[in-house]
Amino acid sequence: MIRIIQFTAITILLLTLASAANFQLRSLIYSPQNVKLNNSIETVICGNSRLAVVNPADFPKAVNVCNKAENYYYTYLLLKSVLNNNSTIKHVIIPCSYDNFSVSQEEKMFDLINKYELLISVGDLMKNKTLNSVKAIVHKILPFDFENTLKTLIFHRLKPLPQDAIPYFGKYYYSEKSNLDTALMIESIAGGYYGNLGQYRSSGLFKDCFIKILELCRQKNVRLILVNTPYHPYYLSKIPADAIRDFQKFALNEIGKRRNVKYLDVTTMNFADSSYGDGHHVNAKGAKLLADTICRFADL
Repeated sequence: MIRIIQFTAITILLLTLASAANFQLRSLIYSPQNVKLNNSIETVICGNSRLAVVNPADFPKAVNVCNKAENYYYTYLLLKSVLNNNSTIKHVIIPCSYDNFSVSQEEKMFDLINKYELLISVGDLMKNKTLNSVKAIVHKILPFDFENTLKTLIFHRLKPLPQDAIPYFGKYYYSEKSNLDTALMIESIAGGYYGNLGQYRSSGLFKDCFIKILELCRQKNVRLILVNTPYHPYYLSKIPADAIRDFQKFALNEIGKRRNVKYLDVTTMNFADSSYGDGHHVNAKGAKLLADTICRFADL
């Protein structure tokens, strides 16, 4: 019995030490202070997948770090790190649409924690009930990827990391696919706007983070370009009227208060069906048209 107790105690101690080491190494390696972009970068495209298919090469001196399903809570944390550590940034381009403020998006918060955990302090995790604090804190501390942490430490030696090595950075992806199945559109609407509630409700958390994004860009003297991206007409017709009214009442009002913010609405842009990846994303063909439109609009 004594040996079993000793073995258990030693195992717990070793796991605790490994967890602490992993936590410290990851925090050091992927620290927001390590988020250094190329010195020539002036434009950052970030946010959810609506703009992930936009080629940064179509913009002057740009980088695309969009992440699938990223919400404004995570976009704010990422953008704060980028702007605090890269003084060359002059323009930020972010998707800004009706579902960005849906409370149903909060249901996906914990699913994304592995990407953004290093941008979130334990204190913030405890405050954010939507992140399932206990599970998120355990996930942040336990050594799930200790081997990858050591490899990163050895190969990068704590120097600024390349974009693809930073877990909370997404990237541009090329896609020519086009799937306009109406059943998939209905399913997307249900998940993006209704969620488990079965009805549309706006998120106070995302509205608060949206205002923080606006203020952050103002403080950093960065021009913020918000894009309400194209929708296929069928998809657009199924978006809850409450979501559109809430967007117009809240988002457009906040945007109108700030001189450094430009808002481009291309929701009804006349795209051919072949330019859509699905009901609410463009593909490579549509992305080229969208990029040209944004550049002309923002004089980039």
